[in-house]
Parts: sequence; structure tokens; C-alpha cells
Amino acid sequence: MFIKQYDAATQTSINKLFEQIETEVYDMPRAALEAVGKVPLKKGLNKGIQSFTYKVYSALGMAKLVASDAKELPPISGAFKLYNILVKNIGASYSFTQSDIDAWLFANESLDKTDALAARKAIEECLDITLLKGDSEGGIEGLFTNANVPKVALTSFSGKIAHKDLTLDQIAQHIQECLDTVFQNTKGATGVGTVKPDTILFPRSSWVTLTTKFTGTDSKISYLEALKARFAPQGLINFDLCNAGNGVGVEGKDRMMVYKNDIENVFGVVTEPLRVLPAQYQGLNATFNLFARTAGTAFRRPTAAVYADGV
Repeated sequence: MFIKQYDAATQTSINKLFEQIETEVYDMPRAALEAVGKVPLKKGLNKGIQSFTYKVYSALGMAKLVASDAKELPPISGAFKLYNILVKNIGASYSFTQSDIDAWLFANESLDKTDALAARKAIEECLDITLLKGDSEGGIEGLFTNANVPKVALTSFSGKIAHKDLTLDQIAQHIQECLDTVFQNTKGATGVGTVKPDTILFPRSSWVTLTTKFTGTDSKISYLEALKARFAPQGLINFDLCNAGNGVGVEGKDRMMVYKNDIENVFGVVTEPLRVLPAQYQGLNATFNLFARTAGTAFRRPTAAVYADGV
């Protein structure tokens, strides 16, 4: 005789449980991931797109004073190149065994949701690192790995570039070299800088130096505090650690980055931050699949940033 596994009321209870789990996983407060605040996200993207096209832009021409009866005015044009990037899926799953479900149904045991929360965390961490470092195999570029962002060759002091080996003034010179590079690359026809970088991100080794070395033997002013005060008048106000810069530079060197953190210059492409699909039965398991979709980080104006390796 064929026996139906669950009656309608029991199946309804199971469905409500699964819906509750989906809701808890989806609505759980997000962890403070590194990309948050460092990569502004593009808004209004269609969830179904499989690729994203954007313009890498630079302006040509300049305005001039003209006579009141001028018949021709100086032309301004935007030179741009179209880039198309593919949207990729990030996936993970978690399962409950039939024994787990029966224990909840008939023995009043709680259902352990550790795997569910771990799956969500795995999705978010992968999305985070993809926005920051990209994925070379998937053809995705990140904040620290864009091929169009210029690289600056920092001054070497007695053959050394790493900040742990340098004085405060020498580190400040490195930062100034980055700012000057952005200025030169964006100053336009007028000779006046059109981009003022506001953010600098340090790899861990450099950050440790800045936060543990002080300006004098009896001083309580760290290198970091001194540098913030020195560069604030130039508009560089956001100093932060970003572990994504560890070993991501040429030949595996640590990378420092200076850029204008503005969605007009750089943005992350995330078409689906997180979706939990309904439970699917596979053998004696009820499996939930989770996914996110991203095309990494795009630079609309890569000259508004600069990479510096070896720090």
C-alpha cells in the first residue's frame, strides 16, 4: 500500500518553515564588507541583463572668451570608448536532511540554520572580493585590478619603496606622486585639474606602519594622523585599510590606490545582490540555492585613479 509522506496540514507547516528560513537568511543584517563605501554601486540595473555596456570618457576642447558677434564657438566633444562586461553568477547552497525535517516535525527539535547563514555569508564575501579584486578567470575587473587605471612608479629611497622602511616625509612624497599623477592625467586643455582625489587605500603592511609609528619619540601623533593633516588641504580626506590590495600588484606586490570615490568615475555593477530560491528536494535533502550576479567594478574615468605597487 502506498503511504503519502505528509498530510496537507503537515506539508503546509513545512512550506511555512522554508519560507521563514528564506526570509531570515535574506533579511539578516549584512556584515561590514570591505567593498561597502569603497565602491559606489550603479543603481537602476535590470536584474535580467547578461552584460553591461558603459563608456570610458575623456573630454576634448576648452571654452574661451568670445566676442559678442562671434559666429563660431569653440567645439567641445567627448571622446569615449565603449566597454562591454559580462554579468556572472555567484552561487552557493545549503541543505536540510529528511531526518532534520522529521525531528523538527515530530520531536519538536529546532532546525539548525548555521549552514543557511554560512551560505549567505559565502555569497556576500565572494561578491565583496569580486568588486574589489575582480576575477581573472571570469574576465571581471575589480577596484584594484582595472587594466585602464594608470600605475605610478614611486621614488625609491636607498633602493627601498615599502613604507615600513621609510620615513614620514618619504611616505608623504609617495602620496604626493600619486596625487600629481592624477592631476597630470586629468588637467585637460586649461591646465587646471578637473579631478581632485579624495580617497587613498593602503594594503595591510603599509597600514600597520602608518598606525604604529609616531612622528617623534615622545609624540602621540601617528604617521596616519600626520598624513591626514598634511593632505586634507588638497582634498585627500579618506584614508583607509583595504586588504584587497595585499599582493594584488605587479609581481605579487602590495598595491596602494588613490582615486576619486564618485559614481561618475567608478562604480560597481551588481544586478542581483542576493536571491534565495525555493527549496528543491534532492534525494533525502531539501536544498536551497542562493546566488548573486555581478560584473565587477567599472571605471568610467580610469585617469581619476592611480595604482602604486610595492608599498
